[in-house]
Amino acid sequence: MLTIPTHIVPGEFAEKLKAIATVGFDAIDLSVSDVAQFDGDLSALADHVDKAGLTIASLGAVPSAASAALINAKIEMAQSLSASVLILDIEGDVPTNLPSAEGVRLALRPTRATETAVLAFIAAQDDPQIGLALNAFEMLGDGSRPARLRDLDGASVFSCGPVGRAKHADVARTGHPQSGRFGACLGALWIRGALVCRGEPGRA
Repeated sequence: MLTIPTHIVPGEFAEKLKAIATVGFDAIDLSVSDVAQFDGDLSALADHVDKAGLTIASLGAVPSAASAALINAKIEMAQSLSASVLILDIEGDVPTNLPSAEGVRLALRPTRATETAVLAFIAAQDDPQIGLALNAFEMLGDGSRPARLRDLDGASVFSCGPVGRAKHADVARTGHPQSGRFGACLGALWIRGALVCRGEPGRA
């Protein structure tokens, strides 16, 4: 499944969906800011996505250090939108009191600085509902080699996104934001012999 974050695509929501579908994406990583700006309820928003021939792969990102109440509210939003993954940004300490979420997996998205701590936390939880969200900006932004992640268990990677902070011009010019970086991201994720994106072995 190839997805793209909606917040990096310019235009009104309906225009974003049309552009995303036109360049060949299957699904969206729905930005909470797009939900907030949408003129309608969650049911109407989901209907727009469905009519565009897309699905909602994830919702996010919940800001780093969000309260348990905010995380729970976004879990409920994800459930209403049939989004199976909720992305949580981790820029500091890893939260230790993550709520359980029926039907919604929690994907922790670290910065390069918090990557080691987040990987250790996920491994220690040994919980199929708690996993990892990766993006090319954080994987490659400091010039490090993404091959350091090749031994990750693919089942723990819930989300693999093309960018962290792409500019609109990248989409307008190439159809795919920072496509070279995304390719490098995917190339680095040949995890245990299978390309894994969003925790689905063998699918991209």
